[in-house]
Amino acid sequence: MKKADKQLLEAIRAGDVDAAEAAIAAGADVARKRDWPYQRKSPIETVFDCGAPAEMLACLLAHGADPNALLCENGRLDVLAYGPTPLYKAVKEERPDYVRVLLADERIDMERGGKEATSDLPLPSPYQYARYRDTVALFPELAEKWSDRKVSELRRNAQSLRRRADACEQQADQLEKEAGDLSTGKDASGRKFGL
Repeated sequence: MKKADKQLLEAIRAGDVDAAEAAIAAGADVARKRDWPYQRKSPIETVFDCGAPAEMLACLLAHGADPNALLCENGRLDVLAYGPTPLYKAVKEERPDYVRVLLADERIDMERGGKEATSDLPLPSPYQYARYRDTVALFPELAEKWSDRKVSELRRNAQSLRRRADACEQQADQLEKEAGDLSTGKDASGRKFGL
């Protein structure tokens, strides 16, 4: 581990954002993944473990840390493909300050909760988890962003359905016209035909 990486982890543990900025300027890797053989966690995992201030999380995200990276759960550093996302973990730990910081990042995936290590099943979205735990009131920004996203999605679906309905109407009109032409004994150009 580079000296700058160690300094970054020490700054996170101390909650010192200025020292974290200095470590990042010295070359610390904010996007570093956990390194289980050496029992080292990623910088974002360290933020959660130490309860560092939300400004520390914002600092890491501003310098390229992945807001959707899977975090270790229950000390399982050996399982790299499983765990919650930072947003899910922030909701689970009832950290509205972390939720606000994560939602401010345009890269955030609100649908993804992570992956359960014991069952290999996806975790619910952070909003669904908050609804299940009846803690949505703690996260008004999450509820607002979730509802805005769902409303936009429903509007897009409605527009698509309207276009499809219009196309179906046009097809129905064409078939009706063709059926009318057959019943009058005339083709599309108005000429009579016989059977």
